[in-house]
Amino acid sequence: MIRVNKISCILTGLLMLLLLACGKIPYYSETHAFADGTWGSGEMPKFSFEVKDSLDVYDMSFVLRLNTDYEYQNIWLLMHTTQPEGVMSTDTINILICDEKGKWLGKKSGANYTFTGVFALQHRFNALGKHTIAIEHAVMNPLLKGVLDLSLVIEKSKG
Repeated sequence: MIRVNKISCILTGLLMLLLLACGKIPYYSETHAFADGTWGSGEMPKFSFEVKDSLDVYDMSFVLRLNTDYEYQNIWLLMHTTQPEGVMSTDTINILICDEKGKWLGKKSGANYTFTGVFALQHRFNALGKHTIAIEHAVMNPLLKGVLDLSLVIEKSKG
């Protein structure tokens, strides 16, 4: 009986750790990988998602993964948003990659760095239906080397 209780306690503990490690599941998450780690000026990743409730509130961010082949201190992005009724808008986003001394600012994993750029907190979509966000880089160099992938992450806001 003591052996059964030990096994039960161990299994319960493992289950609790698993549940704590899972974290929050995003409402929407999609990643666009760049072939050969190069983002060409004509390549515009598109992310489409469905909004079903105009009362829900969301936090939205980009996750950009680079390696040390990336040559610049920052990256400028143009975010083109299309609402279900066809209304379009464009916003400019600047993500700092290195500080003024050249030190990388992102989270390091091996030879790669991850940068998260939050662009909307507690955002409410006015229109129901399919929304599309297309991203292009606005860097003078038409070929950005060292850009591995770009993700759009939308989570329901915590409050």
